[in-house]
Amino acid sequence: MTFDTHFDRRSVFLTAWAILIVAATWCYAPCLSGPFVYDDTSLVRDNLRIRSFSNARDWFGTTLHTQEEPSGYYRPLLLASFAVDHAAWGSNTVGYHLMNLLWHLANVGLMAALARRIGWGRGAAYLSAWIFAIHPLNAQAVCYISGRGDVQFLGLCLLACHAALSAWEQPARSTLWNGAAAALASAAILTKEMGILVLVWVPLLAWLKGMPKKTWLTSMGFLLLGAALVVVARLSASDPSPLHEPPVPIPPTLHIQLFFRAIGFYASHFAAPIVLALDRSIIPPTPLHHFYFALGVGLFSAAIFAAIQLFRSHRKRALFCLAWAVAGFLPVSNLIRLSATAADHWLYAASIGLAWGIALAVCRLLSNTRLFLDAVACLVFAALIGFWGVRLHARSSEWSSGIALYQANLAQGVASTRILNNYGLELAQGRRYADALVCFENAVRMDPRNLSARANHGFILFLTGHEEEGRAELRRLTREVPSYQQGWVALMLTCRNDPAELRKIGGEALQSGRHFPKVEALMEQSAPSPPP
Repeated sequence: MTFDTHFDRRSVFLTAWAILIVAATWCYAPCLSGPFVYDDTSLVRDNLRIRSFSNARDWFGTTLHTQEEPSGYYRPLLLASFAVDHAAWGSNTVGYHLMNLLWHLANVGLMAALARRIGWGRGAAYLSAWIFAIHPLNAQAVCYISGRGDVQFLGLCLLACHAALSAWEQPARSTLWNGAAAALASAAILTKEMGILVLVWVPLLAWLKGMPKKTWLTSMGFLLLGAALVVVARLSASDPSPLHEPPVPIPPTLHIQLFFRAIGFYASHFAAPIVLALDRSIIPPTPLHHFYFALGVGLFSAAIFAAIQLFRSHRKRALFCLAWAVAGFLPVSNLIRLSATAADHWLYAASIGLAWGIALAVCRLLSNTRLFLDAVACLVFAALIGFWGVRLHARSSEWSSGIALYQANLAQGVASTRILNNYGLELAQGRRYADALVCFENAVRMDPRNLSARANHGFILFLTGHEEEGRAELRRLTREVPSYQQGWVALMLTCRNDPAELRKIGGEALQSGRHFPKVEALMEQSAPSPPP
């Protein structure tokens, strides 16, 4: 009797899924009380654009910009999602985290249901759901409020895949279902650019299902039309970001090194998710990075060999899993220039293919062994799931506190300029100014182009008694980058006991004609009261 036969009983099925949902919720529960951290502060907490639905035209008409972190990303539906959160929860982060968790649990169900629809047994679909639900590498996508882009775009992509399957299974309603697939795919791209992966995943589904060429090409026509409309909207959007720092050029040979390092990094952390972090550079030629490179070359070669063998032996399901994971990995592989970093949440979409593949392998192993070996294999798999669950719970606990999160990263030797800057902000909020000053100094030393760290460093110098030195540093910053509002704000705050000087500095900031709402607000607060 096979694993799938046992699992087909309805009561067992429902009980098993209830256990999975409860276990996943327990693993992620510690992060629900976590504060706004890292990009959350600018993208959500201080983002005036999400505080009113009247800004909807602005979401679709401009790029995803903030004063501190300008970008050319176009993600209007991500902003819409945060606007809904703000309307429902205000500044209570529990609601934001809860929405991330609900998206993740929905994705678990959607990926398992998709596996069933393309031929997986209930047992294989269920095992893959466990792997995807509680793998620690997915902690960042779920625990990080700004990770909403990952969980939301993937959910919309999975829904688009389901809609495409329905179009193929119900020819009489194919137009309706294809239209729904196109709308969902467009929504995924409008949430995060990686939503474009649906244009690869749908043909993979058609290949696996053996669909007639005309049938799946019709679906692709709908999807491409939706994607084209998104491209038109993006090209029509303005990019008001005040800062446009040209990226540091990376030699082509280094791109290749980064590609293989990324393969080694993600593979090792998927197999042994022990050392997890916000992000980490993969540029420095450290011994660990050399290891990632060698591992990546080996795995890349093995993947090519495996793909050829699977294709020759007509192992379509295994090849499908491999292709899904590769498609999800390539956009974040640094084969093209991203940020030359590796972040855990970037493997969220690709990990579905890996979970499916592992589940298929386990079920195949159980169907071809004796009862004793079946029991041993089940115990090993259960132990692995238990280890992942405990590790995920611990990682979620680190997200419950900004200071704990940054300390966990620094303890693992992950000290990027952004992590140091954000850690310094957390320390400053706790009035640990001396420790914060050290963090800002290290952040500026690591990357002098980090304008936020420079502004924070100057202001903390002022607060710690080095008033002239702090003002001089902020003056240099405003002269070098007059379009950076936070530099002007920090300089004005050093003069808050001198309203006349504060307004003078604010006037200098506004001379460029730029819209600086924080500068204007400070000037209004310092304005003398009108006579009665």
